[in-house]
Amino acid sequence: MNKVAIIGATGPTGISLAAELRKTAAVVRAVSRSMGKLARVFPDATVEKWSADILDADATLLAIEGCDLVYDCIGLPGDQMHLHPVTARNIARALRRTKARCIQLSNYWAYYPQVRLEMDENHLRSGGPAWVRYRREAEDVLCEAGAAILHLPDFYGRHVHLSMLQKALNDAAAGKTINWLGGADVRREYIYIPTRCALLPPLAPAPRPSARIGACPAAARSAASKSRTWPGITSGGRSSCARSG
Repeated sequence: MNKVAIIGATGPTGISLAAELRKTAAVVRAVSRSMGKLARVFPDATVEKWSADILDADATLLAIEGCDLVYDCIGLPGDQMHLHPVTARNIARALRRTKARCIQLSNYWAYYPQVRLEMDENHLRSGGPAWVRYRREAEDVLCEAGAAILHLPDFYGRHVHLSMLQKALNDAAAGKTINWLGGADVRREYIYIPTRCALLPPLAPAPRPSARIGACPAAARSAASKSRTWPGITSGGRSSCARSG
């Protein structure tokens, strides 16, 4: 039986991904810093709960040891974005030691600043503020370790707290003034988070180091067949790790 580790399992993406994986025959290991939060979020004994700080290289190795596939769902707040490359290096080290496969769930903010409307594999991947560069550095580290990087649009739904759309929905429900990013004519794409996770196969084919957007082929094809308009999802679903301006 295959074992799948979800790093950052108590975040919105990790929670929904665990729910999808539990519909399969895979054994799910939920990894997070807080055992208390793991117990609250995953009271079911069928989910293996593992407390680990991914800023610690040895703890990261122990967290994914014995797993066939690792999902990196780590989402850090704005003042901690500089730690993304650190967690990525620790995960990459553990992948090389354990030979596990890995999919990092990222989003199209890695291609910010946007210079044209359609954001796909051919969009420039350079510049932007420090937090964007940290995120890209983390992606590159994992990509070089053989991981697949899956870029999807912003998301919303239960447990989400950092999405622009989720905040707007919360403000609207509370009768507050809605703050929005950009002008009223700016087009943005969102996906409901359980749907986002349902597109990911429980055990993906071994990714190639050159894979980036939609690098998990089944996920890319499934997403492309459902909506050709999602930024970062095209029928090709691949681009170079080293793409830059």
